[in-house]
Amino acid sequence: MGVPLVEIALEPVSTKPSEVKEIALTLGRLLRATRMVKRGIGSIRQDVNISVMNSGVVEVKGVQQLDQLEKIIGYEAKRQHGLIQIGDKLKKLSITITKEDVLDITEIFKDCESKIIQKALKSKAKIKVIRIRNFSGMFSFEPYSGIRLGKEIGQIVRFLVLEEFSIQMSCLITELIVLTLIR
Repeated sequence: MGVPLVEIALEPVSTKPSEVKEIALTLGRLLRATRMVKRGIGSIRQDVNISVMNSGVVEVKGVQQLDQLEKIIGYEAKRQHGLIQIGDKLKKLSITITKEDVLDITEIFKDCESKIIQKALKSKAKIKVIRIRNFSGMFSFEPYSGIRLGKEIGQIVRFLVLEEFSIQMSCLITELIVLTLIR
Protein backbone atom coordinates (compact mmCIF):
# COMPACT_ATOMS: atom_id res chain seq x y z
CA MET A 1 0.00 0.00 0.00
CA GLY A 2 1.10 3.51 -0.80
CA VAL A 3 0.83 6.77 1.02
CA PRO A 4 -2.71 8.17 1.15
CA LEU A 5 -3.31 11.03 -1.24
CA VAL A 6 -5.24 14.14 -0.30
CA GLU A 7 -6.47 16.39 -3.08
CA ILE A 8 -7.51 19.96 -2.41
CA ALA A 9 -9.39 21.79 -5.15
CA LEU A 10 -9.89 25.52 -5.06
CA GLU A 11 -12.39 27.81 -6.71
CA PRO A 12 -10.91 29.40 -9.86
CA VAL A 13 -9.22 32.71 -9.09
CA SER A 14 -8.34 35.58 -11.39
CA THR A 15 -5.19 36.97 -9.91
CA LYS A 16 -1.47 37.55 -10.32
CA PRO A 17 1.03 34.63 -10.32
CA SER A 18 2.55 35.99 -7.08
CA GLU A 19 -0.83 35.72 -5.33
CA VAL A 20 -1.29 32.13 -6.55
CA LYS A 21 2.10 31.32 -5.01
CA GLU A 22 0.99 32.96 -1.75
CA ILE A 23 -2.22 30.87 -1.73
CA ALA A 24 -0.14 27.70 -2.21
CA LEU A 25 2.24 28.71 0.60
CA THR A 26 -0.70 29.38 2.93
CA LEU A 27 -2.24 25.99 2.13
CA GLY A 28 1.11 24.34 2.81
CA ARG A 29 1.41 26.06 6.18
CA LEU A 30 -2.13 25.02 7.12
CA LEU A 31 -1.47 21.40 6.17
CA ARG A 32 1.83 21.31 8.06
CA ALA A 33 0.09 22.76 11.13
CA THR A 34 -2.02 19.58 11.28
CA ARG A 35 1.22 17.52 11.64
CA MET A 36 -0.45 14.89 9.48
CA VAL A 37 1.38 15.57 6.21
CA LYS A 38 4.93 14.90 5.05
CA ARG A 39 7.27 17.74 4.25
CA GLY A 40 9.86 18.10 1.53
CA ILE A 41 10.12 18.09 -2.24
CA GLY A 42 7.70 15.67 -3.84
CA SER A 43 5.35 15.45 -0.89
CA ILE A 44 3.10 18.22 -2.22
CA ARG A 45 2.45 18.84 -5.90
CA GLN A 46 0.52 21.70 -7.42
CA ASP A 47 -1.61 21.33 -10.53
CA VAL A 48 -2.52 24.73 -11.93
CA ASN A 49 -5.10 25.54 -14.60
CA ILE A 50 -4.20 28.66 -16.56
CA SER A 51 -6.34 30.60 -19.02
CA VAL A 52 -6.04 34.14 -20.35
CA MET A 53 -8.66 36.23 -22.13
CA ASN A 54 -11.25 33.40 -22.06
CA SER A 55 -8.98 31.15 -24.14
CA GLY A 56 -8.63 27.41 -23.60
CA VAL A 57 -7.43 26.14 -20.24
CA VAL A 58 -3.96 24.61 -19.98
CA GLU A 59 -3.25 22.44 -16.95
CA VAL A 60 0.30 22.50 -15.66
CA LYS A 61 0.74 19.35 -13.58
CA GLY A 62 3.01 18.39 -10.75
CA VAL A 63 4.78 21.63 -9.79
CA GLN A 64 6.79 20.63 -6.71
CA GLN A 65 8.77 23.76 -5.91
CA LEU A 66 6.67 26.74 -4.96
CA ASP A 67 9.41 29.17 -5.93
CA GLN A 68 8.92 27.92 -9.52
CA LEU A 69 5.13 28.26 -9.43
CA GLU A 70 5.10 32.01 -10.08
CA LYS A 71 7.52 31.68 -13.04
CA ILE A 72 5.58 28.78 -14.56
CA ILE A 73 2.23 30.58 -14.33
CA GLY A 74 3.76 33.78 -15.72
CA TYR A 75 5.34 31.95 -18.66
CA GLU A 76 2.18 30.01 -19.52
CA ALA A 77 0.03 33.15 -19.34
CA LYS A 78 2.51 34.94 -21.63
CA ARG A 79 2.56 31.94 -24.01
CA GLN A 80 -1.23 31.89 -24.24
CA HIS A 81 -1.41 35.65 -24.76
CA GLY A 82 1.26 35.36 -27.47
CA LEU A 83 -0.72 32.63 -29.24
CA ILE A 84 -3.82 34.83 -29.14
CA GLN A 85 -1.78 37.61 -30.77
CA ILE A 86 -0.52 35.18 -33.42
CA GLY A 87 -4.10 34.02 -34.05
CA ASP A 88 -5.28 37.62 -34.41
CA LYS A 89 -2.51 38.33 -36.91
CA LEU A 90 -3.36 35.17 -38.88
CA LYS A 91 -7.04 36.13 -39.07
CA LYS A 92 -6.08 39.36 -40.85
CA LEU A 93 -4.13 37.51 -43.57
CA SER A 94 -6.96 36.25 -45.84
CA ILE A 95 -5.52 32.77 -46.22
CA THR A 96 -7.13 30.15 -48.42
CA ILE A 97 -5.84 26.65 -49.01
CA THR A 98 -6.86 24.82 -52.17
CA LYS A 99 -6.32 21.21 -53.24
CA GLU A 100 -3.45 22.47 -55.39
CA ASP A 101 -1.73 23.80 -52.26
CA VAL A 102 -1.47 20.31 -50.73
CA LEU A 103 1.54 18.57 -52.26
CA ASP A 104 2.66 14.95 -51.83
CA ILE A 105 6.41 14.99 -51.12
CA THR A 106 6.72 11.34 -50.08
CA GLU A 107 9.16 10.62 -52.92
CA ILE A 108 11.65 13.18 -51.60
CA PHE A 109 11.96 11.19 -48.36
CA LYS A 110 12.48 7.71 -49.86
CA ASP A 111 16.24 7.80 -49.13
CA CYS A 112 15.92 9.55 -45.77
CA GLU A 113 17.86 7.83 -42.97
CA SER A 114 15.38 8.72 -40.22
CA LYS A 115 14.01 5.52 -38.66
CA ILE A 116 10.72 7.26 -37.90
CA ILE A 117 10.24 8.37 -41.50
CA GLN A 118 11.31 4.99 -42.90
CA LYS A 119 8.84 3.25 -40.60
CA ALA A 120 6.08 5.58 -41.81
CA LEU A 121 6.98 4.99 -45.46
CA LYS A 122 6.99 1.20 -44.99
CA SER A 123 3.45 1.47 -43.65
CA LYS A 124 2.48 3.30 -46.89
CA ALA A 125 2.10 6.68 -45.15
CA LYS A 126 2.18 9.77 -47.32
CA ILE A 127 4.17 12.86 -46.43
CA LYS A 128 2.48 16.05 -47.53
CA VAL A 129 3.29 19.71 -47.39
CA ILE A 130 0.82 22.57 -47.44
CA ARG A 131 1.70 25.74 -49.30
CA ILE A 132 0.07 28.62 -47.45
CA ARG A 133 0.05 31.85 -49.43
CA ASN A 134 0.50 35.17 -47.59
CA PHE A 135 2.06 33.27 -44.67
CA SER A 136 5.59 34.64 -45.00
CA GLY A 137 7.15 35.36 -41.62
CA MET A 138 4.35 33.81 -39.57
CA PHE A 139 6.38 30.87 -38.26
CA SER A 140 9.02 33.28 -36.95
CA PHE A 141 6.68 36.05 -35.70
CA GLU A 142 7.52 36.42 -32.01
CA PRO A 143 5.08 38.48 -29.90
CA TYR A 144 7.18 37.61 -26.82
CA SER A 145 10.69 36.22 -26.56
CA GLY A 146 10.56 32.49 -27.31
CA ILE A 147 6.84 32.46 -28.20
CA ARG A 148 6.53 31.55 -31.91
CA LEU A 149 4.02 29.64 -34.01
CA GLY A 150 6.81 27.54 -35.54
CA LYS A 151 8.05 26.52 -32.10
CA GLU A 152 4.54 25.59 -30.92
CA ILE A 153 3.82 23.46 -33.98
CA GLY A 154 7.28 21.87 -33.78
CA GLN A 155 6.69 20.83 -30.16
CA ILE A 156 3.33 19.30 -31.02
CA VAL A 157 4.71 17.34 -33.97
CA ARG A 158 7.72 16.19 -31.89
CA PHE A 159 5.36 14.94 -29.18
CA LEU A 160 3.17 13.13 -31.71
CA VAL A 161 6.16 11.50 -33.41
CA LEU A 162 7.66 10.45 -30.07
CA GLU A 163 4.29 8.99 -29.12
CA GLU A 164 4.54 7.04 -32.39
CA PHE A 165 1.61 8.68 -34.08
CA SER A 166 2.08 8.38 -37.80
CA ILE A 167 3.77 11.18 -39.68
CA GLN A 168 0.52 11.51 -41.63
CA MET A 169 -1.48 11.98 -38.41
CA SER A 170 1.07 14.50 -37.10
CA CYS A 171 0.81 16.53 -40.31
CA LEU A 172 -2.98 16.39 -40.21
CA ILE A 173 -3.07 17.66 -36.63
CA THR A 174 -0.57 20.41 -37.51
CA GLU A 175 -2.77 21.42 -40.45
CA LEU A 176 -5.79 21.59 -38.15
CA ILE A 177 -3.88 23.78 -35.68
CA VAL A 178 -2.92 26.25 -38.41
CA LEU A 179 -6.45 26.28 -39.84
CA THR A 180 -7.91 26.81 -36.35
CA LEU A 181 -5.61 29.78 -35.76
CA ILE A 182 -6.60 31.23 -39.15
CA ARG A 183 -10.35 31.04 -38.52
